[in-house]
Amino acid sequence: MKTRIKFKVRDLDYTLNVVEPENEHLLLDGYYRGGLTNRRTSNIYLSNDLQPQIRKRVLLHELTHAYVYAAGMLQVEWTEENVADFIENNFEDIQWNYEHILKLLGNERN
Repeated sequence: MKTRIKFKVRDLDYTLNVVEPENEHLLLDGYYRGGLTNRRTSNIYLSNDLQPQIRKRVLLHELTHAYVYAAGMLQVEWTEENVADFIENNFEDIQWNYEHILKLLGNERN
């Protein structure tokens, strides 16, 4: 794997793995994705061929999956109030990880 970045999601150790676009970890339902989160292994996989703006969106999307899993909210009915509570409780931590990872990825040479 080209890039591995370790970080925390709540009390869980996670690893971001930047991989080739055809990496098996990006395969879901017969299609390669730009990013995927594996909650069982606490890994996020991100394709290394994404344009910078798309990479930012995919990273934020996958980080949010990790926080939903860590908060035990997979089976929650997502009402407006639940969404607001989730954002209130996790926004600063998600933002910190997002900015920290982007900074590290900015130093990556393709």
